[in-house]
Amino acid sequence: MRTDAPQVFVEASAPCALELGPGVALALDRRVSCRVEASATGFELELKDARFRQAALELNEFETGPAASVAQVLARVGVPAGRRVAVAARVPGDSGLAVEAAIACCVAAAALGGAAPGEVIGHERIAAAAGGPPTASWASLLGGVVAGSRRLRVDPARIEELLLLLDPGALALPAPHAFAPVPPALLERALLAGDLAALVPLWSAWAAAPPEGSPPGLVTAVAAIEAASGRAFLCRERQGGLLAAWIPPPERRRLTEVARQAGLRPVATRLDLLGLDRSSG
Repeated sequence: MRTDAPQVFVEASAPCALELGPGVALALDRRVSCRVEASATGFELELKDARFRQAALELNEFETGPAASVAQVLARVGVPAGRRVAVAARVPGDSGLAVEAAIACCVAAAALGGAAPGEVIGHERIAAAAGGPPTASWASLLGGVVAGSRRLRVDPARIEELLLLLDPGALALPAPHAFAPVPPALLERALLAGDLAALVPLWSAWAAAPPEGSPPGLVTAVAAIEAASGRAFLCRERQGGLLAAWIPPPERRRLTEVARQAGLRPVATRLDLLGLDRSSG
């Protein structure tokens, strides 16, 4: 982004991410946004989805509130006083789709653009200012399928025919799924080779029987997915959020209906190929 005129505002939006395994993530079409504009004095932070809005003279006044993570990004950027920052997520923070990382990238991109008009702001600088989980941050910045800080050349349609997201409702499970890390090289190799069916057994290291205390509908859905040679895991630290399922394409319709009857709501999603988007005016 380059502009030589004084900026009245800077807006940025970015997709949320689903981590397939350590170092590998998908950018999904669930986007968050941030707008930074001039304010009379101090700082005004607004989280539209949380219905939070507060003004303060110093950023450290937000240290313990719901806008603490936004204030931390602004502090890393070194934004001067006299800014209004508005964030809109439209994605539940407990979904397991790295919402906080996407918000941090948007806030960093918009704040850097407003603080340094006329500069070209690179992704590396934004990622450093965002300070979030590296894999999720790079997926938000680059879009598509990301390994480390690189975007992989993968056919999005092939990913979308295997991936199914299901909403089991509010969960507070007593223990997370046990899992052993999948080597990132194996995930990347299968994706680059277009052998997406190979990702199903690779995901077995991330999948486990639902822990004790899981709702019956979740147990039913996971059992059906496993019986069809698919794999599933809860996105939020294996303890809640959306249920991500990696399933054989011929079984998609049947498993979707089984999940629906078990009380899980299918969540339509596609890969986001745009990544970070910025504008100013």
